Amino acid sequence: MSLSSKLAVIVWIRHTERFDDIWAALLKAARRDPEADTEYDSGRVFAHWDCDSVAAAQELVTALKTVWIRPEIVYVHVADYTKGERSVTFKDTRFAGA
Repeated sequence: MSLSSKLAVIVWIRHTERFDDIWAALLKAARRDPEADTEYDSGRVFAHWDCDSVAAAQELVTALKTVWIRPEIVYVHVADYTKGERSVTFKDTRFAGA
């Protein structure tokens, strides 16, 4: 995350055989690459997009809604790095069925 960013939209994806299609759909919906993405040994990929305002974060979350309905998307969260008051989780199924 860059120091000038106030918020980040965070998405975790399970790496399955459909990962490439889901990743492409995420990038298309976001209309830009994430600032960072990392694949973990757990088989999950973490990605985040920096946003400079609540409105920008809300716009990105709205765009991603068409993709996050897929079961491979296990976490969608907006993190507020200014005060933490506006941080909100939209989807969290990371531990479902564990």
